[in-house]
Amino acid sequence: MSAGDATFHLGWTMHSAGRNASVATTREVMTIIYFADGTSITEPQNDEQAADLTAWLGGRRPGDVAISAINPILSQ
Repeated sequence: MSAGDATFHLGWTMHSAGRNASVATTREVMTIIYFADGTSITEPQNDEQAADLTAWLGGRRPGDVAISAINPILSQ
């Protein structure tokens, strides 16, 4: 990939990147996860999912609609 390129893949796709040898700074990353309006939260299957539930849907519980201030509806 060249500077400025992007890759799109499923979150569970194994992937990696070598170090950024062109500069002495850490590579920046942006992640976006899309889901349909009205999607309900499922029971976490592991500690990482439980931590994500708290971080990204703070206060919501399994069975609730997945909505929070940091998860806006992008289109209607």
